[in-house]
Amino acid sequence: MQTLNLYYKIPKAQLSEVSQTTEKISVIQRHRKVTRLYIILFILVLVVIIRFTGLNLQMHSVTVNSPTELIFEQLKNKYSSSLSCTCSKVAIPYSKFLSITITAHHQICSSYFISQEFIEQL
Repeated sequence: MQTLNLYYKIPKAQLSEVSQTTEKISVIQRHRKVTRLYIILFILVLVVIIRFTGLNLQMHSVTVNSPTELIFEQLKNKYSSSLSCTCSKVAIPYSKFLSITITAHHQICSSYFISQEFIEQL
């Protein structure tokens, strides 16, 4: 019966050369793996950067002049974090919800002694 030896015996003189060659091969393999990893990470970072620059959000301002209370409540519910009210003008006139009627004056205020006629006579 014949034996087949796949591993051949290396003479001691060539052993150092073989170990150097094996070391070079392992270094080259390591460099290939690191290069592949670098390329994959580089492509991944490029995809993320392109995706986020494509999602550039822009603010759009809309001015609603004299909103009713219902419109204001709807806007408040929809845009609560970015809604602002300048409040430079009252949308509801004061006469709609406020009325002042003077029924009686204080005694001194309605006295003859503070009238213009009395002051002229002095």
